[in-house]
Amino acid sequence: AEYGLPLIWKQALAVAFGVSGQAFIGILHPPATGLSLAFASSDKWSWGTMLSVMAADTFMVVFAICYINLAEKIQYPLYWLGLGWRANDRMGKVQKSAQKSANNAIRRASSINNSSNKKGGDESV
Repeated sequence: AEYGLPLIWKQALAVAFGVSGQAFIGILHPPATGLSLAFASSDKWSWGTMLSVMAADTFMVVFAICYINLAEKIQYPLYWLGLGWRANDRMGKVQKSAQKSANNAIRRASSINNSSNKKGGDESV
């Protein structure tokens, strides 16, 4: 006997909650939403299936963190763990460079605006 919501509602809610949860944390990942649709589409999936997916994801994240931390320039989650971050000095330079670029763009825009006002004179009607 079938119980609960109809299949179409289960699928729609799985995708809706998946996308809204991802949007809430600011990381959209379409394959994860597809996986939630697959889990909602069939009764064949069990907790063992979900645990195997979570184990594979955990392995990939740990592998990626180890691989990224082999680089000299980027030490990825060390800042979050409170272990320092060698790229701190470089990040300060990047922020200063971005601020300088923004200031230059504002200066150019205002000088273009001022020069067009001088050339056009008073155009009020």
